[in-house]
Amino acid sequence: MIKVTTHRTRSFSEKRINGARAYVNSSVGKVVDKFFNDNKIYALKFRRSTWNALQRKAVESDIADLKIIFGEDAEIRWSKTAGCSCGCSPGYVVNGKINDKYRNSDVWIDIDSSTAHLVKLLPDFTKKLEAEIVKKNS
Repeated sequence: MIKVTTHRTRSFSEKRINGARAYVNSSVGKVVDKFFNDNKIYALKFRRSTWNALQRKAVESDIADLKIIFGEDAEIRWSKTAGCSCGCSPGYVVNGKINDKYRNSDVWIDIDSSTAHLVKLLPDFTKKLEAEIVKKNS
């Protein structure tokens, strides 16, 4: 189930006038966050390609759900600086042909979608992360 919790319109600069920003709290994101914490990825001192690959899977899933809201023709991409250039407001930048209801808006969205596809991949990602750690520590 996808639920738009808040819809607030604010004026953007001319270059962003046709778009929107989506800030998402998703069940898929929660699975990825749990993997991050359970595997103490925050403590690793090297770039984690396994972690990045898992994040990409979550982003792909969120984008598919967001297209239901904004329209199939919407151009949606993840940005760690969607709301602010310092990175304090990561989210999705939505451009192109979007549902007029959300044009020129910031939108906060809760997405409660199936996580089964991602949960099924976690054992493989865990093995890949373990191998990556062994390789970096050797």
